[in-house]
Amino acid sequence: MSWSAATLVTPPASPAIALSDAKEFVRVEDDVTDFDVQLAAFAAVAVEQIEKICSIRLAPQTVALRADDWSDLARLPIAPVTGVVSIHYIDVAGDEQLLDPSRYELFGADLETGIRLQVGHEWPYDMRSVAGAIRVTLEVGYGELPPPLWAAALY
Repeated sequence: MSWSAATLVTPPASPAIALSDAKEFVRVEDDVTDFDVQLAAFAAVAVEQIEKICSIRLAPQTVALRADDWSDLARLPIAPVTGVVSIHYIDVAGDEQLLDPSRYELFGADLETGIRLQVGHEWPYDMRSVAGAIRVTLEVGYGELPPPLWAAALY
């Protein structure tokens, strides 16, 4: 099983930890702006570390990953996955092909998700045997950050 690191396609619309939440957590009034830059930076670094260590994304965003084989899709290396945008693969001629979404489905929940074939379908047999031949674009992140993750980012 081999996956590439996730690359950001569409960034989060807003940070996973709002500046107002960070200020409230450290008991700084909203109208006090002396530490806004530092608090925002600390929150961003905390989120980045949580995401890296746990292979998750806190805020909703779109990412792309590359896999070597169809069997890799049975367990996605990032979470939480809320949707599959597309699956492309390189065929034996070296051309990129879009896999019809009616052939596959997202299964599982929370931190354990994968992509499997719909009943009666097969993975394409004409995939080129090269590293990263499959590109999966996913919607990931929490709509509402679970309290333990929110607390972990602020402690």
